[in-house]
Amino acid sequence: MSRPRYTRELLSTATPRATSLVDLMHRLDMPMGSGARTYLSKRLAHYGIDVSHFVDEPLPARSPQSYTRDRLTEAASRSHSIANMLAHMGVVPYASAFGYLRTKLDQYGIDTSHFTEGPSGRERLFPREELTRAVTVVVPERPHHPRPFHRAGSHDRSASADPQTGGGHPQAA
Repeated sequence: MSRPRYTRELLSTATPRATSLVDLMHRLDMPMGSGARTYLSKRLAHYGIDVSHFVDEPLPARSPQSYTRDRLTEAASRSHSIANMLAHMGVVPYASAFGYLRTKLDQYGIDTSHFTEGPSGRERLFPREELTRAVTVVVPERPHHPRPFHRAGSHDRSASADPQTGGGHPQAA
């Protein structure tokens, strides 16, 4: 199991000097996003670190971005991953940007076959197009069976039912 990046020791040392959760994020060089803020808040609570001295401070506003076909084509041609594209465009990475950009790249048909890194930042084992082809292979439908399958011992017992009551076994005369 990997060691947490934000350990009890690190947080218990940095927290008393911070004035807010956002200030602590700055001190820890964390990305300024709501996901990171939630994670940090949960880590502090998990370790029982006192944050009663924190003041409310909103996350810094992120400037709205427009991802046009031309902008994405140019960034993709000069990059080897979506993270690299964000850096090229001067956008601070945030969690939803990766999925959103992947959707836009696919929508616009922008070539990313030269990307060498996957979503985790590690080198890809297989090209994306090869993986897409592999998982979209059509599987033939199973042949239709004339009789449905029954559980063992669940065969039809209607022939042995009592004709008067319609159930159970007939009484011996």
